[in-house]
This record gives sequence, structure tokens and C-alpha cells, in this order.
Amino acid sequence: PSQKVWNSSRNMEIRGGLKGRFTHRLRFHLLGEYALIDSMRFAVNTPGYTIRNGIPDTGFLAPLRVIYDRAARTRAHAELLYTIDSRCVAGATLNYWIYDLQHLNRPWHTPTWEAILFANYNLRDKIYAGIDFGVRGGRWAETPSEKAIELPIEFDLNLQLRYSLGKHWALFGDFRNLLFQRFETYYGYPQHRFQAYLGLILQY
Repeated sequence: PSQKVWNSSRNMEIRGGLKGRFTHRLRFHLLGEYALIDSMRFAVNTPGYTIRNGIPDTGFLAPLRVIYDRAARTRAHAELLYTIDSRCVAGATLNYWIYDLQHLNRPWHTPTWEAILFANYNLRDKIYAGIDFGVRGGRWAETPSEKAIELPIEFDLNLQLRYSLGKHWALFGDFRNLLFQRFETYYGYPQHRFQAYLGLILQY
């Protein structure tokens, strides 16, 4: 809450892609993207705190501070979609990022690759269910002792449910981290082992 941040701006963005079909059921999507981003925001731990066995010496988590850098970011994206029938679709996506930074050594706490497997079921927009399994890696952190360490690979399983009650109302459930992984969103700040969101959707 004490951090004052300013906006990042994209000075330039170039995208190009290709969509097509291998068969009437199997589709693909390829995308390349290049962006120049000014004042791209990253989070690093404040120096002066020593963490041993995951516990800071002070008894408190090492606070984060915000740093900025000008970045040239390249992204490669590939997606496969397989239509099982009129209600079910399964697929996989791959993302890979390359960062060229002006001052920083690495894009702290930012993944450089990601793979996701997913499947969706949609019964005439009345009942929807989706499940996805993701793997992310290539994240680095600068510790409070100002050392660079690579964070563990993340494994994530999520489930989304939705039931339509009519034209404007629906119930939803969003269940995240079903593998109960305690990976660190930021160094020294682990994610909750399980998260659930239940609610009502009103749409016009």
C-alpha cells in the first residue's frame, strides 16, 4: 500500500499471426508479437532482509519494492484446438517470452515460458465447465541479499463452472490451485494452497 507506482506505456506493438485447420476438427493459431514498453514494472525484495529456510530473520516477510525499466518484449504463441463435438473442445497453448531490458539483468518474477492444457464443455450456454492445467517456468527473483535465484516451476490446475438461471443471471464457481501447490508468487510470498470463488453473475 505504501508503494507509489506510475503507468507503463507501450510505445510500439507489432503483431502477426496465422490461423488455419489441419482437419475439420483440428485447428491451429500461431502468433508473434513485438512490443516496446516504457516504464515496465517489476517487483523485487527490499535489500537488508536475510531469509533462511523460508523465514526472514526479522520474523516478517521481506517487503517488496517497485522498479522500472524500458523493455523490448518478444512473444511467440502457439495454440491447438480440437473439437470433440458441438459441446466439447480441448486444446493446448504455448507461450514463450524474450525480454531485452535497458538496465535490469532479468524481468524479475515474470515467467519466460508457459504451457496450458485445457478442455471446455458448453451446453447451449446453459451449463459451462472448463478445466485447465498449466506449467510455468523461467521466473527469477532478486533476493533481499541481492542475489539472483530461479524460482521453482509452477504446476497449476483450475476448474471453472457456470450455470445460467435465465437471460441475465448465472451462478459461477471458480476453483484454483487444485493441486494444493504452495509456489511463490513473489520470493518469500507463497500462494494459498487452494482458492475458491463462488458468486452470482448479472449481465445485460
